[in-house]
Amino acid sequence: MSLQRCEGNDLESVLEEVRNRFGDTVTIVEANRLRKGGLGGFFARERFEVVVDADIDPPDAPTALPAEFGLEATEDFCDRLLSLADGVSDVGELHLPPPKQTGEVHLPPPTQTTSALSTEQPEFAELLESITRHMEAPEAPAPLPPAAMPRPEPALAVDPALARLGLPEDITRAAAASPAPPGTDPSAWLLNLLQSIPAAERLPQAPGSVIVVAGGRDAALRLARQMANELGLDSDGLLIASPGYRGRAIPAHRRLAGVDRAADARSSWRRRPRPTIVAVEAAPGRSGEWARRVIDALEPTMVWGAVEATRKPDDVFEWAEQLGGFDALGVTDLDGTVSPAAVLQCGIPVGRLDGQPATPLQWTAALAPRLRRT
Repeated sequence: MSLQRCEGNDLESVLEEVRNRFGDTVTIVEANRLRKGGLGGFFARERFEVVVDADIDPPDAPTALPAEFGLEATEDFCDRLLSLADGVSDVGELHLPPPKQTGEVHLPPPTQTTSALSTEQPEFAELLESITRHMEAPEAPAPLPPAAMPRPEPALAVDPALARLGLPEDITRAAAASPAPPGTDPSAWLLNLLQSIPAAERLPQAPGSVIVVAGGRDAALRLARQMANELGLDSDGLLIASPGYRGRAIPAHRRLAGVDRAADARSSWRRRPRPTIVAVEAAPGRSGEWARRVIDALEPTMVWGAVEATRKPDDVFEWAEQLGGFDALGVTDLDGTVSPAAVLQCGIPVGRLDGQPATPLQWTAALAPRLRRT
């Protein structure tokens, strides 16, 4: 003997199925009124179930849903929602005493048990929110393999004598990567390294051009005279802008003592067939406000700075910024410091070395003897 279940939409069809499958000799053990499907107790379908005791081998039991059946069981949203609905169905069972024989079974009115999940309960809202998050959440990307940490390159040893010269870092790195052959004259090797030094632009020679040389009064005048000689200018092509110059070297008509005078002079120079050079008194380390206003009024084609090699690179750069920037530097007093090439660290091209064009060959002539003495 074994218990068998028959289920249908109405009791008559279920009893008919019992007669067709098991005949009239079975005993009705239990009759139930069920509510299946829906979501949270709503939209459920009413069905009837009859349990009989039959003298046959029981059929294979239906496969039960695993406990974890839910959102992760399928990729289709509709299937997920139906699976969820089946999981929260209301079941109201009516147990009848087993009759002695088959026949019509009278069931009492259906009573609905309290639903396991109601739309008005907080759990229902949390459930729907969980479904929404699951469907909208992007797929997590596959984890990337850990990046291999680059091995730091070993620091190259820099020749102490070369380091004392004050050369920029890119040149010292190149020197460390390809040092000079031991026991040889370093001049050719150093000349090759210095080919990367930025070169200053040529002096403008177009009609109406204005070249400004800023610096201490004497240093600026000295560099301005060198430029005037190089360009073949007469005395009228060289002026000085100074708030207090009283010397005899520059006559009064070639002096600019204020911003207005500088602006008027610049207007008249536009018709000159040759360049004009103006030495502007603007010593490093002092306020450059007046000098900056004069330089702006002169509307220069090119601006140079006259500076000693003993100045710190940071001070030179700050000075240049105060005056609006330099196109090139004229550097003097190279013998007054152990690091004459430190001025190159400013990033401003050097155009003159103690009055000479600052070519790589001139730099080599100034620096190589210091390497030979070590």
